[in-house]
Amino acid sequence: MNVEVIVRIDGREVTTLSHDISGDPIDIEQQFGKPITIVDAACELGLEDVNRLKYANLRRMGLGVFEQEGGVIQRTFWAPAVTPETGSSGGYKRSTTSIFDNVVNRMDLGTSL
Repeated sequence: MNVEVIVRIDGREVTTLSHDISGDPIDIEQQFGKPITIVDAACELGLEDVNRLKYANLRRMGLGVFEQEGGVIQRTFWAPAVTPETGSSGGYKRSTTSIFDNVVNRMDLGTSL
């Protein structure tokens, strides 16, 4: 399966990111273990224009590092791991509220789960 994301800055198409996610599960884990850039964050938030995130109050949302050229954050800070719940429910729980949750709420992008 191939996923494509068009990245726009100031309304102009800058690049199209394409990634094949049909590979070995280990490859997918390694891909999602990489640090998050501002473009990655914008894509994961569903923003077509990275400027919407770029011109938001990044520090207030815990993303001040993106104000620096080449700034990245670790995925563990962006979206904490989901762990299996104990007991008979067979469900999953998240360990903490993430930066992703904070950004979704502050930018009024919806409700994070």
